Amino acid sequence: MKLELYERLATLHRQRVEVATAWLEEKGLLEKQAITHLTPHTPEWFEALQVWDPPQAAMVQAVIVRTCSLDVCSICGDSPASDHYLPQPFRPAGGVDTFRLCKDCVRIRRSSGDPFLLLSI
Repeated sequence: MKLELYERLATLHRQRVEVATAWLEEKGLLEKQAITHLTPHTPEWFEALQVWDPPQAAMVQAVIVRTCSLDVCSICGDSPASDHYLPQPFRPAGGVDTFRLCKDCVRIRRSSGDPFLLLSI
């Protein structure tokens, strides 16, 4: 119960920070931050994913080790795979919004409500 309470409080805090930031940006009191996306399977991406979702980071690393390639789907390990991102307002607050996905995983994620778009860097 304590874990559920902590997760709920953290979510509510994150929402308050997002609303306050958006309000300050709209009023011109805070400079709008450019949206940047981490490139999937890079050291920076793994570092962020490890902080946000350690089990997911471990699963992606296992897929990469199993296939001996960084150019595979972050979910299933298939190739070819392309880099995709979640647009606002679907971006996870404080989380990783990019994944390398095969066509099947993109279709599955989109059908479950995650509108992933192709990332052009």
